[in-house]
Amino acid sequence: MNSNTDLATKIETWLAKNSNYVFYALLAIFVLSSLLHFSLRLSIAGDDSTYITRALNFIESGKYPDYQAPLYPIFLAAIIAIIGINIPILKLSSLLLLLIFMVLFYRTFKNKVNFTILTYSFTILSLSSYFIFFSSQTFSEPLFLVFTILFFHHSFRWIPNKAPTQWTPQGKDIKEVLLISLFALGMYLTRTVGIGAIISLIVFLLINKDYKRASWSIITFGLFVFVFNIIRDAIWDIPSSDSVQALQLLSKNPYNAAEGNEDILGFINRLIDNSNLYLSKHFLRIIGFRTELNNTVLPFATIGLYALYIWGLFTTFKQNKYLLFTAIFITTMLGITFISLQKLWDQYRLIIPFIPFMLLFICNALINLFKTNRIKKYSKIVLLIFAGSIILTGWSSVKKTDLDNLSQNINGNIYAGFTPDWVSYLKMVNYVNTQLPNDSYVACRKPNIARIYANGKKFYGIYRIPSDDPYELAKLLKDKGITHVIMGSLRKNPYAYTGKSINTIQRFLSPMGKLYPEAFSIIKKYGEQEPTYLIKINYDIILNKAVQ
Repeated sequence: MNSNTDLATKIETWLAKNSNYVFYALLAIFVLSSLLHFSLRLSIAGDDSTYITRALNFIESGKYPDYQAPLYPIFLAAIIAIIGINIPILKLSSLLLLLIFMVLFYRTFKNKVNFTILTYSFTILSLSSYFIFFSSQTFSEPLFLVFTILFFHHSFRWIPNKAPTQWTPQGKDIKEVLLISLFALGMYLTRTVGIGAIISLIVFLLINKDYKRASWSIITFGLFVFVFNIIRDAIWDIPSSDSVQALQLLSKNPYNAAEGNEDILGFINRLIDNSNLYLSKHFLRIIGFRTELNNTVLPFATIGLYALYIWGLFTTFKQNKYLLFTAIFITTMLGITFISLQKLWDQYRLIIPFIPFMLLFICNALINLFKTNRIKKYSKIVLLIFAGSIILTGWSSVKKTDLDNLSQNINGNIYAGFTPDWVSYLKMVNYVNTQLPNDSYVACRKPNIARIYANGKKFYGIYRIPSDDPYELAKLLKDKGITHVIMGSLRKNPYAYTGKSINTIQRFLSPMGKLYPEAFSIIKKYGEQEPTYLIKINYDIILNKAVQ
């Protein structure tokens, strides 16, 4: 045993002996990091406010949140029903969920993987601003992660310790498979990609020729899905939205069905493009080796990570059934994600729930690689990689702390941290809520975030221009009961002022404004360089002349 190996062994031995102290120390770092990066603002992307809006609709009108996965809006609805629209509390629920995940993640993999690997992975999760970002956002990822780790925990307890032919279902086994299927259903109802969880379990069992357990998994999960659909359809009488999502995923462009559907080559290109985006760009950012400003893809890094994964799969196939299960899970989830989604999405949050498991497996593969005879003498490189990753991740996280804006938000300045275009927009939303009559109905480009900042007041969303006929456009707004329109200057590039803004509202109003400018009156304006206007429309001027 050379000195390099001795160092790695000493580190592993020390971590094993002090595992509880290390766990609590890292858990404290995670909580501290989450609080230092805590944001009381809603995301300008709008996904988080959309979840809250769907929760409000569920409470107020009983509308089932059928688009995408419904469980997270229902979870939020339970909180809102008790405390109302309280953004800090809703965000703290995400921190609590991630805290639960972190505890279960460590305990689930403790003594099942190398302590060095587990400690490194846990440290990255505790420091990475990309991961802890979700501890203060109303996104579905924290709830999905809790269901995922519960699925792993009970799957590990159920993984056969006996030969498959010797297994017979008993009370404890039936309880475990029911819990596994329940948590797999929770994953599926929180994010549609969660269907891959039960697939990965079945594949693992079939590889191990455990046909009895595989059959039980299929039957129990299918039973849960069947019962859920029966209850859902009995209460809400709605069809499943899965077919709508499937059509969008099959399209070359989800925003333009006229471009047609993907062919086989198109799906292969998706796999290649998304692999480059999510592995060589987003994954390397999360572990500290790339900066946020560098958006180029690195195909050689993607190929390297795939090669490392294949090596890890080869070395763990018979050595560690828990890591084998993890590898199958990663393959299934990333496979579904990379093939089903168009590359234009390019959002790292799409792989964030799989990052903890990717870290464990990739790190294990790296350690095993440097155990081979030819390069064993260079094994210290692995420790340097881990140390460098931790340092870079921590430094990146420190640079992203925003204590000044957090302090201002806590002290009541809800606009602190927003760019000027959004400050003027949100001030207008507040004006609509406090100054317009209750029966007013305002159209805007970002109705969901407007509704949250207007304490639940409903807005009508304008996302496209259905016609260039001014009379049809006026009639559409009037028939919807629209009394006013918010026209903002929201930036196309949210990170810098370029003079270019999202002009959907301007283009919608333009055909009417060109012919009948006198039909529009500006009620209120906020902002100078990036202003937001509140406009009232006199429909009689437009529609009466249309009749004439």
